[in-house]
Amino acid sequence: MKENNKQNVIYIYLFLVVISISILFVSSKIENIRISTLNEYYYSKSLSASYSILVASLFLITSFITGYLYKVNPWIVGISMISIFLAATFYEMTVFKGSHNLLPAELVIYFFFSLPSVIGSYLGSYLKRLIQK
Repeated sequence: MKENNKQNVIYIYLFLVVISISILFVSSKIENIRISTLNEYYYSKSLSASYSILVASLFLITSFITGYLYKVNPWIVGISMISIFLAATFYEMTVFKGSHNLLPAELVIYFFFSLPSVIGSYLGSYLKRLIQK
């Protein structure tokens, strides 16, 4: 029974990855984000430019609902929601050998990008515990 529950949680995290990519894509289309040159930082620049207050709010709402409906780890929810940033960074690091020399600084920035998701998930699980009492 526990293996089935763990498998369901993994599917929830993967679904959050898809939702976060969708949110970023729709936000970039709504806000008309365009990166002019196709250079070695194209993907990370376009993703970072797409991250706005709208995206942070939608990440917070999505993770709040997830934290309320499911028993999930808020930190993994945060990582799931920003995993596309990490994937783009590591892709660019692999393909373009001289890029992303300040990787620790980028990871700190991505940590701040994940905070709305972590906070939303914590608030959702906290509200669920309050209601169940």
